[in-house]
Amino acid sequence: MFFDPLFFGRGIASGDFDLDGWTDFAIATDNGFELYQNLYGKSFRKVFSDVAELKGKQAINIALVDLNNDGWLDIFLTTFNEGNFVVLNPIPAEGEITVKKVPNGNALLTSASAFADINHDSYLDIINGNYYLGILTRKPIQQATDQLVMNHNLDFSIQTMEGIPGQTHSVLFSDINLDGQPDLMIGNDYRVPDTYYHGTGKGAFKKIRHQDNIIPITTQNTMSIDTGDFNNDLIPDIYLANIGMSRGLDVVSNIFGDTMKNVGLDFCESGKSVLNKKSCYQLVKLATLLNPEKQDISEKCALLEDLDQVQECMVMRMALVATTRKNKSLCEKISAPFMLNNLVCKKYFEAQHLKLPVDNEIPMQTQFNLLLSGQTDHTFKDVS
Repeated sequence: MFFDPLFFGRGIASGDFDLDGWTDFAIATDNGFELYQNLYGKSFRKVFSDVAELKGKQAINIALVDLNNDGWLDIFLTTFNEGNFVVLNPIPAEGEITVKKVPNGNALLTSASAFADINHDSYLDIINGNYYLGILTRKPIQQATDQLVMNHNLDFSIQTMEGIPGQTHSVLFSDINLDGQPDLMIGNDYRVPDTYYHGTGKGAFKKIRHQDNIIPITTQNTMSIDTGDFNNDLIPDIYLANIGMSRGLDVVSNIFGDTMKNVGLDFCESGKSVLNKKSCYQLVKLATLLNPEKQDISEKCALLEDLDQVQECMVMRMALVATTRKNKSLCEKISAPFMLNNLVCKKYFEAQHLKLPVDNEIPMQTQFNLLLSGQTDHTFKDVS
């Protein structure tokens, strides 16, 4: 799958699904999900998949979480363009599988999720961190607006979150000001500011502004957020994983052209890549052929050699040409069996771009990860 977001891969989750004391795991697939039972730590057995309501759906994000508060872990699943779902644990119902839709405002994809009991009613509520063709759209898109889903014993209501919609990769509930209420952090890619909130304890959140002098800086291309007490002062700290734009991968976008010839290949030979040479070469080829910003039609998908990959590459190149030329009619040239690529092409032209003020937003750090140390007054200090 050469297109955003499916090239990021699929989610995986772990938990004791059958309450036998051994950790099981579930994986999102292109046919819903698969659940594997841990047999006493020695082997795993696939116990069920092929849920009828999820058949053929491109699942991306998955979590094992008890959403109906019956003491058994359920399966929360998000899919590409077909909504979010919860599959109730079938063991208490003696094997009967129940699937319920979880609202996400018809978002293209909920790429990150988090769970906490926001209103103290004993049912876990959900944050939908949404995503919309980030590598193609990049800027704030209305359809990428994040949402809070209130869970009233599987009767769901949805509300939009304050803040600039970004391409969300990470969402996290954590009590960063130690008031006993879940606070919220949302990490966005593609130069859209991350958003931080304090929980009010009333089923709502208050957005933290730059002027509040609580969070001094955040990352520009946020991949993940976590909290922990790294310095053992009993105050939570925040760590943010950013993209570090290394010189080696910056230049692969045109390595087969005259001006940049062999630069990316030199990177593979330099020993600086964590990949073996064969994998590095393949990554360089893909980055060159499928870079949406620097399309060079003279570079041929045949460089990939594998016939299936050549075909997938050519189809994706057609979608990139359509978006680059702003010509929606070219999407129609993508036909079966590549209807997912056809969908991606068309969705690009449906994106509702937003221009919003950034005066209240927290400034962003490029290139490097961040470690924000919690202070006694519940502010944070960059100690990276």
